[in-house]
Amino acid sequence: MPATACAVGDCSRAHPVIYSHTIPGQPREKWETLDDHAAAVAKLAKEFASVFGAGDWGELLGKWHDLGKWSAEFQRYICNGDPDASEEEGAPGRVDHSTYGAARRP
Repeated sequence: MPATACAVGDCSRAHPVIYSHTIPGQPREKWETLDDHAAAVAKLAKEFASVFGAGDWGELLGKWHDLGKWSAEFQRYICNGDPDASEEEGAPGRVDHSTYGAARRP
């Protein structure tokens, strides 16, 4: 699905775009979607974990590592706040996006 700008919290769209990372100075259409980010991290995590026989677990954890970015709170933050601060612990206005994925265990 091509990334298109949508209003955050606009549930009227069948498939709203969920963002993972921004590109400073670039329009939203060029930002990394959460689907693309999760797939790329899952692939790498599977490769790394396969070395010790846990490729499937690595893939799953790679997909889950940023589940909190699906929240409306994070999407409002990344689209309207300081997009670079989202990765910095303790940054003013930071939305915790990583704890949710870490807390979900099979």
